[in-house]
Amino acid sequence: METKSETTSEPEGERSARPLDVRSVALTGLFTLALFHTLHVARSLVFPILVALLANFLLTPAVRLLERLRLPRAIAAAFVVICTIGALVGVVSYLAEPAAEWAERLPQSVRQMERKLRPVRQPLEEVVAATDQVEQMTEMPSSAQKVQVKNVSLAESLLTQTRTIVTLVVTVVVLLYFLLASGDAFIGKLIRTSPRLADKRAASRIIRRTESEISRYLLTISIINTTLGLLTWVVLLVLGLPNAALWGASAALLNFIPFVGGVVNCGILFAVGVFHFDHVSQAFAAPLLFGALSATEGLLVTPAILGQRLALSPVAVFVSLMIWSWLWGIPGAIIAVPTTAALKLVCDQIPSLRLVGAILGR
Repeated sequence: METKSETTSEPEGERSARPLDVRSVALTGLFTLALFHTLHVARSLVFPILVALLANFLLTPAVRLLERLRLPRAIAAAFVVICTIGALVGVVSYLAEPAAEWAERLPQSVRQMERKLRPVRQPLEEVVAATDQVEQMTEMPSSAQKVQVKNVSLAESLLTQTRTIVTLVVTVVVLLYFLLASGDAFIGKLIRTSPRLADKRAASRIIRRTESEISRYLLTISIINTTLGLLTWVVLLVLGLPNAALWGASAALLNFIPFVGGVVNCGILFAVGVFHFDHVSQAFAAPLLFGALSATEGLLVTPAILGQRLALSPVAVFVSLMIWSWLWGIPGAIIAVPTTAALKLVCDQIPSLRLVGAILGR
């Protein structure tokens, strides 16, 4: 009996050292490469769909609140979309004039900042000049190449950009309305595709919980970033910087980009301070105060509000920023963290993907 048991049972070492399925790994790698290539090539199609999905999760609680007030779903969705567009148009209209003024004064501002920063730049320029001389001494002679640059007029560039932005906004608004108006019906169709009753109940529970978690995360992050922008506005008003509302709005928008957004906004505030104040030392006040606000928000406020469940790993955040910035540039960087957080919340609800959710989380 003991001999038979020893021969039929699988040794512990062989059980743990099973061969790696190379074909599965290769297929996963090929699928990942194909997915990245598709996202890069089809960005004009995928980006508005992704933005509309994120906005749908953000605005769904408002639509359901209006439904509880006996308002039909279609009318509630239209009301929420119109109010959202109205608020965004109001903010953009309020900030458009100071932004245009700064754009017109940009050449003069650059010259003035160069003059004020000349005492700081002079030692650096000497080092750069010495480096250029060394490079010229070590350069090998090469054949001259003719480079022909096609000049594009400013009017053509603005017209192209305006047409692209209008198309993007219209696509997002229309898709967002249909998602909000048919949200529950679309989820019901997904649930009905499951053949068994237990699967339908599990699918309904997973979808509802995932939708609730994503909506909570996006709403919380939006409120935190808006509050940071308002506090920045107040601080800049106290310091006496012009167009404080514009820089507060930029702080709120750039805060959607962790790590990089805060640094960029500090640079913007320093440049504005150099242009406005007489002494360069006074220009450090705005970026230092904003840095304190941003650090408090990132290290204390956001982790305390979101909790461990909704927190993302810094490595996952940084990698997602790299990937989405490479795919779609600045717009990709802005939606990188919300998209990664939504992916983590989806993986947390599906048993077979919980390992991915654990990797993305803290």
